[in-house]
Amino acid sequence: MQCKPVTSDSSEDRPRLKKDSKEFLESRRVYNRLYMRAWRADPRHHAVELLNRQRWHYERKLRCIAQERRPFTDDSGNSVCGFCRKDPPVLEVMRLLISPDAAARFIPIRVPYCGHC
Repeated sequence: MQCKPVTSDSSEDRPRLKKDSKEFLESRRVYNRLYMRAWRADPRHHAVELLNRQRWHYERKLRCIAQERRPFTDDSGNSVCGFCRKDPPVLEVMRLLISPDAAARFIPIRVPYCGHC
């Protein structure tokens, strides 16, 4: 698509439309629709958009992997209390986790504890 050179139209040559009027909004919609159809039809723009879409998809996958949370950590990856999730831990306490296996009824786990909550 070739870009059209901008011509200076005097305000006297074209009728003035208020920006709130329905005619103005409809003319903008028509112009935008035609412009985007022509823009999308250009093979160069199509190729660039395809590359952008692939890059965005790959970056989104990387963000999802990077955001996987380890237990007892904050958003930065720093260790936090397992109960309040605010303060840094000063010791670990033992808790019992109910086991899905009937033979071993409970599993002892260590939970970081800040000593305040």
